[in-house]
Amino acid sequence: MRHTWPFVGLLLLVPVATAASSPTPVRVVKDNVVASDRDPAVRVTVPKTATYVGTERWVLFGIANCQLFAFIDADRQKHVRRLYWVQFEGYISSMPNLHHTYDSKEHAAIGGLDFFVDAWTESSKPSRPDTTDLAAIIKSKGYAVPAGINSGSDGQHIYDLIISKGYTLPPMLSSVRFVHTLDEARKELMIIYSEPFTSSRKPTSEETRALVRRAENALVIEPV
Repeated sequence: MRHTWPFVGLLLLVPVATAASSPTPVRVVKDNVVASDRDPAVRVTVPKTATYVGTERWVLFGIANCQLFAFIDADRQKHVRRLYWVQFEGYISSMPNLHHTYDSKEHAAIGGLDFFVDAWTESSKPSRPDTTDLAAIIKSKGYAVPAGINSGSDGQHIYDLIISKGYTLPPMLSSVRFVHTLDEARKELMIIYSEPFTSSRKPTSEETRALVRRAENALVIEPV
């Protein structure tokens, strides 16, 4: 789905449909590595300075199977300096007509995989999303709006996970998102790198480019 830190409108990214007979992917964390056996089969390595915070698996907005993994680089007072957010999504099998649609013109090749790239700066505390547009998209595809549509965004889920572990997020975060789609854009691997932004002004284009470079240098992505 389309994700910015608090909530990104679902018009640009919507999760994926998995075959009913497909087995649930197995994903494990060892130290600073997330390994997935499928959808896609990949290893994502974050810096050794990052601490694994936890994982959560749920049905995002009632339409997409979602699993996120959070890693934090923080000081001794548990103030977040960097966030590494790894997420796998796939539309539920009962909604086969839903597909991801990204409009970013920026791309990056990492580990032989093509990623859409975009960046933004926003408040670290997510607001409750307005799902009106998403509900309209679901109806336009001939599906009933699921009961779980107002169960919260992925931004809310990862925020709650981080706070529950005793960490403090800065007021503002600058973030870079990398998205690789597969299975005719019905599934995706999303990785978000975030760090504090302390100025009250908007970041310059050079600051944004530097942020993207830091994110790319921090991540190792290896198909397996």
